[in-house]
Amino acid sequence: MLIWLNACRSDDEATPFVDSDDDGVVDDTCANTPLGETVNADGCSDSQKDTDQDGISDDMDTCENTDEGKKVDATGCTIIIENLIYLN
Repeated sequence: MLIWLNACRSDDEATPFVDSDDDGVVDDTCANTPLGETVNADGCSDSQKDTDQDGISDDMDTCENTDEGKKVDATGCTIIIENLIYLN
């Protein structure tokens, strides 16, 4: 998609800006937004963001704000491993 802006130049030339993924945001931070997904001001949809940086995209992350460095499962929730020691 080309978006034309006219910055009131004396020669009346319009300047084209490209929105290559048609998400409505020029010069995206997130390229190739899936068609139809809602984006933020940076042109990023939830499927392209990972707010808590746990490796799970926000659209799949059911545990927001995972502590940094913790291992998570496919839903973005911290994996808790309990070691049980049985003594006879």
